[in-house]
Amino acid sequence: MNTPVTEVVENPKNVIKAMRILCTALMAGCLLFALIVLLLINFGHMAVLSIPSLKPFVFGVAVVCVAIVCLVLGITRYNKSITSAKESLNTMQEKLNAYRPALIIYMATCEGPALFGIIIYFITGNYLALLVTLIMLGAMLAKFPTMSRVITDLGLSSQEQIELE
Repeated sequence: MNTPVTEVVENPKNVIKAMRILCTALMAGCLLFALIVLLLINFGHMAVLSIPSLKPFVFGVAVVCVAIVCLVLGITRYNKSITSAKESLNTMQEKLNAYRPALIIYMATCEGPALFGIIIYFITGNYLALLVTLIMLGAMLAKFPTMSRVITDLGLSSQEQIELE
């Protein structure tokens, strides 16, 4: 028996709420991981994994370079996706459907270097790596999906804004 396929139309508020939950979880995961590593190292339960052949400066530079590349890549891809969604004549729901993967990719490209920074801090004890983590968390927070940011980024018309609220 074939059952008819019905299209599920998501409530725009719920879509934004789900994106907020995802972004909050990604940022909270990074913060929690950093906090655990800091507590373990600073309260003497674990030592920094000091391996003589590891050069903390080299790893610090690597973290910074990875963060810069990922941030530039994330911003470029996000802007490209958002611009095409904004300039399209799609419905608000289709614009939101284009916004979601753009935001997820942006958040992932920021989360990777943030986690890498925590791991490098754990291995080398170089606080520069944690600074990179904080900067990447700030970049994630800068794109956190608030109602006003979604309206601005997607260039929603007044009618679409009413639908969103």
